[in-house]
Amino acid sequence: MPNERGFFTPIIAFIIVAFLAATIAGFLFYKQREVSNTDQITNEVPLPPTKSYSKEITNEKPITLTGNQILEISDTHYIQKNDITLKDNAKLIIQNSFFEHLGDSSFQYWLKAYDNAQVIVENSKLRSSPWLNWNFYNSSSLTLLNVDQSESGIWHYFPDDAKVIVKNASFHGTLDNNAQADIDGSKDTFIELVFLPGSVVDESLPKTTTGTYTFPNQNDKLPGKMKLSLTNSTTPNWGITVTEEDKVTIRDTENLTVTFSFGYKFINETIELSDLKVKKYNDQTWNFKDTYLRLINTKTNKWSPIVGVDNTLIIKNSELADNAFSNTRAKIIIEDSTAQFLRAKDSVQMTVKNSTVEGDVVAEDNGRITLVNTKIGGQQVQKGNGQVINQ
Repeated sequence: MPNERGFFTPIIAFIIVAFLAATIAGFLFYKQREVSNTDQITNEVPLPPTKSYSKEITNEKPITLTGNQILEISDTHYIQKNDITLKDNAKLIIQNSFFEHLGDSSFQYWLKAYDNAQVIVENSKLRSSPWLNWNFYNSSSLTLLNVDQSESGIWHYFPDDAKVIVKNASFHGTLDNNAQADIDGSKDTFIELVFLPGSVVDESLPKTTTGTYTFPNQNDKLPGKMKLSLTNSTTPNWGITVTEEDKVTIRDTENLTVTFSFGYKFINETIELSDLKVKKYNDQTWNFKDTYLRLINTKTNKWSPIVGVDNTLIIKNSELADNAFSNTRAKIIIEDSTAQFLRAKDSVQMTVKNSTVEGDVVAEDNGRITLVNTKIGGQQVQKGNGQVINQ
């Protein structure tokens, strides 16, 4: 939710530092993949479908705002079919409007905000293509006030010191590093928590909050300063990313999407996972060297293990949300499994055997995906020097 993300303080060899800076944060925008566009918003109250606007604008060029530039969209049906980039102190303000961010394939376009840039959406409706990310880096921020996202597939990502404020709007997104989130009155949240290396977590993640739920709690020890405040909200789905050196216990939680992220200290390792299923785990532990995840009385969604550097990840007989953020020179072998979406970027080599992919298969940069007796429900997309090979 990549090189879109960047976390970890360098503490080992330069090659690992380079890997982290270039890749590791990119591991996770996957949570949205776990929920279809229609499923995401069953509890939302949509704006009146007959509402009209004074203007309609379709823009197929990138939007780039820098310095103190402000783009204000008011009383407008605005259709954006390209990237959006904000830097410095720039602002994008959407008020009393219907804003659509659309692409023809997964991860075609992005919104990326840097520095102290702000995106403010108020009393408006958002619609998007599936697998579309709005990412907020540095000290940038997002504010959603009274926003209908019943037709939005946007996944948000907040690393660094980024902030998000949500009031009476749905929110699907990833909190990482020192991110701050204040969510109040949301009828549909899907929140993913990225645990930096060395995190100690013992949590029960609530489905509803009539008061205020905060993370971290007294049982947690985090290297970063992440903070979540969730008030009077409903959270049908949660996500976590477990990285190396983490010790994580999740209890009494429903609909949890789990990502394992290997590549921080694991180099030239082969990790094999099997039977990762959508099911209730009464009490099960996964151990990887000095890392563990324990699930107690917890029901999982589809899984999302990823890998980086020169490691190899073998996945068998599993139900996957995706594998979209493996990176550098990693090798992935997926056998006898299902996935919603697959992407090979950087120089990732992915082989998929006897499996089914519900959505798109995307090879970009120098990535390569080899499909062996595998059914694809979406598009086969090649970008840059990427290759999709059918055998």
